[in-house]
Amino acid sequence: MEMETAKIAVVDDDPTFGAQLARLLTREGFTAIAYDHGEAFLAALPNSAPDLVLLDQIMPGATGMEVLRQVRASSALPCIMLTGSEDEATRIAGLEGGADDYIAKSAPPREILARIRIALRRAAGQPAHASATPQSAAPSARARWRFSPSERLLCDPSGQPVRLTSSEFELLHLLHERQGQPVSREECHRLVLRRPYRVEDRAIDTLVAKLRSKIEPERAGQRRIHALRGVGYVFVGFDVAPPGPAARALRARRDDQEA
Repeated sequence: MEMETAKIAVVDDDPTFGAQLARLLTREGFTAIAYDHGEAFLAALPNSAPDLVLLDQIMPGATGMEVLRQVRASSALPCIMLTGSEDEATRIAGLEGGADDYIAKSAPPREILARIRIALRRAAGQPAHASATPQSAAPSARARWRFSPSERLLCDPSGQPVRLTSSEFELLHLLHERQGQPVSREECHRLVLRRPYRVEDRAIDTLVAKLRSKIEPERAGQRRIHALRGVGYVFVGFDVAPPGPAARALRARRDDQEA
């Protein structure tokens, strides 16, 4: 694959932004293919695998995180997430979920192109649409968590049931249904605690902390539930990859700022 003739998929539900990005890529010699929702991209993927995908994080239907999860189940295809959010926790969630990089939608064209070329260089020497390496495919090869809302059952990878209180189960159910999408504290209060939200009420934060203690590994830095400052929480899934260097660097910088 010649870098400047690489085929790049743009998956974004904003037709104006998607068209602008596709034109930018075409002017630089890339072949750009635009999809306006995640389902269309996933349907085309088996027969038309690109060399890299630019993936909007927040979309109706299959969110960027859901598309990323399905891609990572069988492929090492380079994926760069597109986001309109400046929140570091949002970016960390995507990086830990398997994204290769993040690009803010407000980034200048030169930065967008530079990040694309860096990702393509990293993938050089191996087909971008080939099967993932054993390391990146590990989440699908090892035992998985099992969550069954209909049975009100959560089992860890060893098959042991995890005891959840009624409120913990309701919160996990809500976050699991919206995997990859931010859920506000107001929604959590209304749908889980069945009461209006007040700024001084920390009940949901306490409940999240208890749920984290039961579903997150003890290894530092690997989150399944991320707090989004001023917004709420996002669940990135049970089978997230261990944090890579970029995710660890972002987390370290945030920890330094909060210290």
